[in-house]
Amino acid sequence: MNEESDPGPFTRVIIQRNVQVRGGATYGVEAAFTLPGTPYGPDLLQALDPAVRRLDQATVDGLADHVGTDEAFRVADLVADAEARWRP
Repeated sequence: MNEESDPGPFTRVIIQRNVQVRGGATYGVEAAFTLPGTPYGPDLLQALDPAVRRLDQATVDGLADHVGTDEAFRVADLVADAEARWRP
């Protein structure tokens, strides 16, 4: 969505994640998402769900590329555990 060409309402969300990997180093990921309209409360959380899934996948992929597959699998397991707690 291009805010300049579409002056309608929108919501921009920036998520920054910094993962501590074994050995104490950190790996950071940042993602910005623009949502049409102005969702509130649970509607905002539902609208963010696909964006958070993309952020989770980008984190795992980035760790695999830059840190190693062991760390990527560890974070993928954390994501799966969180999904199991929050999804029916």
